[in-house]
Amino acid sequence: MEAGGKSDVGLARCASRFEAVRRVFCVRCHRLEGRIQAPRYSSAESTAVQIVTSVTIAFRRHAPSGSMQPPGIGRHGLIRQRGRVSRGAWKLLALLVVVISISAAAAAVHLREDRMRYRLLVALPNDAASDPALVRFAAEEAAPVYSKHCAACHGTDMRGLAALGAPDLTDAVSLYGSGDVYDIERTLLYGIRSGESKGRDIADMPAYGLMGRLNSAQIRSVVEYVMQLSGRPFQPATASDGRDVFFGDANCGDCHGPDARGNPDYGAPDLTVNVWNSGGDPQSLYDSIYFGRHRVMPAWRGILSLDEIRALAVYLYAASHPPQPPAAELR
Repeated sequence: MEAGGKSDVGLARCASRFEAVRRVFCVRCHRLEGRIQAPRYSSAESTAVQIVTSVTIAFRRHAPSGSMQPPGIGRHGLIRQRGRVSRGAWKLLALLVVVISISAAAAAVHLREDRMRYRLLVALPNDAASDPALVRFAAEEAAPVYSKHCAACHGTDMRGLAALGAPDLTDAVSLYGSGDVYDIERTLLYGIRSGESKGRDIADMPAYGLMGRLNSAQIRSVVEYVMQLSGRPFQPATASDGRDVFFGDANCGDCHGPDARGNPDYGAPDLTVNVWNSGGDPQSLYDSIYFGRHRVMPAWRGILSLDEIRALAVYLYAASHPPQPPAAELR
């Protein structure tokens, strides 16, 4: 076979392989025949798809109509009959090498993400938080989800917003359950007073003032008692009266417990740790008792995917339980 024939066959093989690569990318994103909109994909994949599309157009400009015959075969092609490859053909070949390299890198990244996402979903919720690789992956996946769906209430720094009753997510104090990944995930799935049958909706803070159960003086005395419970300056005589109201007429101990340490089954907060969702200053405490609190958190089931919810739960748990330094460093 002549040199020209070998060059033609070699380029034809390259073109055939290129077409296979093109179909892998285009079928994956549903663009082979202009079908439905593509799903999201990484920047590396986006670059590869753009290059593949450009090379496809370049091939088809030089190929006979209705075929993907490689350009340059024949008298008027990019490869001349004497066997010499033209400059345009070499450029296309070099571009093919770039496309294949980018495609391989993008596929490797995508495969790694799929494997990590599978590991995150099949792991027990609390076990995922003890795997550093899964915690890092969860943070990468959940950070943009948090920014889009959660930061408006809980803040970009996760420290909450008292005006909305949105809690600080960076402390280890939990309103419901023990605060582990499982409990966080359940709250994300079904919400709080969201209307979901599995949502957290056993009790809320009554409006003692609006209902006429306590007068203003009684509420002020309970505020002083709560100040005492949380280790802050208080008026002893008023706080003593407040304790009587707390366990008497108001019956606050029914939810907050005989020691005022709360009940995570009800979502009744611990009043001794000085952590407040709606503000802990005297006026905010007065408003909570007088007007009550009925905060709502939406259920994200059906809005976020299961892998996004799991990643978010691990991400939030890690934010409130930072790694502890080794014991040797603490000495």
